[in-house]
Amino acid sequence: MAAPITVKKHAVFAPSSAEANMLCVGKIAMEHSLPDSSGGAADMGTVRHFLAALCLSEGHNAADYLNETIALWRFDDTGEEGEGFASDKPKEAFTYFSEEIDADFTRMVQVSVDHARDYAMGADISPEISVDISEITGEDNAHGTIDVLIDLGDELVIQDHKFGHGEVHAVENYQLRIYALGSWKRLGSPARVKQARLVISQPRVSEAPSEWVV
Repeated sequence: MAAPITVKKHAVFAPSSAEANMLCVGKIAMEHSLPDSSGGAADMGTVRHFLAALCLSEGHNAADYLNETIALWRFDDTGEEGEGFASDKPKEAFTYFSEEIDADFTRMVQVSVDHARDYAMGADISPEISVDISEITGEDNAHGTIDVLIDLGDELVIQDHKFGHGEVHAVENYQLRIYALGSWKRLGSPARVKQARLVISQPRVSEAPSEWVV
């Protein structure tokens, strides 16, 4: 078992919404103060991201956690949210979503985990890396979270896990380009980095990742 990972708050100008925000100038203003309606699909994605990050940080495979239950919880008094194995949930928090890890769950997560390990070629893999994007988006103290960051010296690999059915491409992907800039700045803008390899891992769509080098 591992300690729960706190769910991070999204920036208003979130990288995951970058394309929509750039195409519709009124989107953010129109959505202001409206309740979060992301629903169960987003929660299912969150628990799969949790397991993928755990596997990459601990050197495990997804099948090692078969039949465990991952839960998302919230504290009534603070509104703070958390995620982790159901057995690790604090008693004072209430669970708003949980899912048992079955064979299909492990298969999808393992595909994304294997993609990251293939790109790393033995190099260190950094999952769930927070990067400052405030200079890029203009929003004060804004951060984005990269699913996978791999530093190969002259190349940065930025991998994003997508566990839905709607196909997403890496080519000219706004979200990944923001992450690439944010990760490069996080490393101190080193001149040794010549390119970024942007990767979308989407097991429901393809066993092979989508990638684009910029």
